[in-house]
Amino acid sequence: MKLLFILSIGLDVPGPSVHILSSLFEELSKRHEVRVILKKHANGHPLPSSLEASGVSFQFIESAPVGKSNLAMRYIDQLRYVKKVSVLLPGNSDCDAVYVHSNTAQLAFCRAIRRHIKGAKLVLNVQDIFPENMACAGLISNRHPVYLAMSFMQHRAYRAADAVITLSDDMKRTIESSGAQNVEIIPLWSYDDEVSTVPESDNRVLREYPELKGRFLAVYAGNTGNMQNVEIILEAAKLLADVPSVSFAIVGDGVRLERLKAIKTANKLENVVFLPMQPNTLAPDVYSMAGVNLITLKKGVINTAFPSKTTTCLAVGRPIIACVDNDSNYADMIRELDNCRVVPCDDAKALAGAILAIRDSRAHISEKARKLYAERLTPSAGIAMHEALFTRLKGSEIRER
Repeated sequence: MKLLFILSIGLDVPGPSVHILSSLFEELSKRHEVRVILKKHANGHPLPSSLEASGVSFQFIESAPVGKSNLAMRYIDQLRYVKKVSVLLPGNSDCDAVYVHSNTAQLAFCRAIRRHIKGAKLVLNVQDIFPENMACAGLISNRHPVYLAMSFMQHRAYRAADAVITLSDDMKRTIESSGAQNVEIIPLWSYDDEVSTVPESDNRVLREYPELKGRFLAVYAGNTGNMQNVEIILEAAKLLADVPSVSFAIVGDGVRLERLKAIKTANKLENVVFLPMQPNTLAPDVYSMAGVNLITLKKGVINTAFPSKTTTCLAVGRPIIACVDNDSNYADMIRELDNCRVVPCDDAKALAGAILAIRDSRAHISEKARKLYAERLTPSAGIAMHEALFTRLKGSEIRER
């Protein structure tokens, strides 16, 4: 089978998709011909080391980063990128399937691919449902003409594809509300089939920050952006400021980081520490140092995005508190796990109470979380689902490598 992947990102910039795509390409290239069109930034190393010796064929397009908060420039940049990608498509006209990674201009990609690669099956990957996620973050009104236009185009793209891959039942429901009937759920995965809790004595993050050892840590790790609602964690920290046994660690970066630090300073929150974004290879260490891992989102966001940290949190088996919509499938999943809890998106008091309850229970592991990861969310499972989808779409007409 000849597979073409079109990425709207580069693999030279850290992010939750890099290890997912890298392992997918590496494994599929063992049995199929894999080609990838992707961005390359000026100062980055173009490929992870795991892919340098693989049989994957890469075509790079030089690109400069665009700020995430500028919606207009992001879309214009994507349209320019589509134009550059289109130049490369005729040389890939023999592909059996084309996979377009999540982006804000999928209809433009669909039209370019249908024009230049007429016989291929078209698969759209949707990791953030745009522009609905922007509305949930409060960046645009869902009645704004720009929102309505972008939503119309994205919905047209979903219906034009042979399959749409998304990450959760909540996201699938949102996409299907646009009329799409070909939506597949393929969850994200962590870094290995077997990811276990890193003990404190071996934890590389705690080795770097020994002052955090011996504490009950409520850990938030990841993007500190407009959709993540990290402010609720600082509100809970304020409520627990007089509880010396509980500390909060916020690990990561994002557009709201400086605002969060200002809130800490203004409220003299000595129980909160900020750590820089850690390398992907240290993700199991980050989540293992937690007494409880915190997953927070603004109301409604869980229907448009899936927190990528979830899989590694499950894999290491530490207790989880999710601040998400109570009626979501995601909330149901977390509630079914031992030693894990769900609290409302805007209830800092409930979050503080849940942290204390988990601390007092002295239950440091969620065995059901580990079991869920091992059964459904490993790299092997996710890659197999991708390969099965490509095979099913193409059927008996697949041209083997």
